[in-house]
Amino acid sequence: MTQLTALDVAQLALQVGLPTDKVAVAVAIAWAESGLRTDAIGHNYAYPGGPITSTDRGLWQINDYYHPEVNNACAFDGVCNTSAMIRISSQGTNWSPWTTYANGAYLTFLAAATLATNLAIGKVQAALTPDPRSRADAAAADLRNGGNVWRVFTTLIQAIVNDVMNDRFAGSDAGPVFGGWLG
Repeated sequence: MTQLTALDVAQLALQVGLPTDKVAVAVAIAWAESGLRTDAIGHNYAYPGGPITSTDRGLWQINDYYHPEVNNACAFDGVCNTSAMIRISSQGTNWSPWTTYANGAYLTFLAAATLATNLAIGKVQAALTPDPRSRADAAAADLRNGGNVWRVFTTLIQAIVNDVMNDRFAGSDAGPVFGGWLG
């Protein structure tokens, strides 16, 4: 089994040519479909307990009935499966072939997929300057001096969220995640 991280999948989608603004949704769908496993298999049955009618394969669970042009070697190869996903989704503009998109299951993974995508394209690294380790050092010192664990934790999270939201929303300090109320 090849288990990938969301960052791995985001980098793979970017490498193969998915437009940057489509990557987060693609990663969230792969997470919902395969658990980010290149060897994932899902069988579809004619009826419960009945014969298998088709098989979904790989990261984006490419169906062998609807896409016979994607052989098993391709379906279980991360790069080839990603290329097939890009073609099937019309460059990320049509996600309707994926059940987890249609039923909204991908939404569970969208926030984390967005973070991984931003990390893959370099937005998060830029947003977390100065070095986040200095924040961790400051938090550790606060705790040693009797600081409340929850307050220290939420202050760190708020600072990171503010940095990311400032980068994304051009200076807004009250990003939509925590609204600036934790600091």
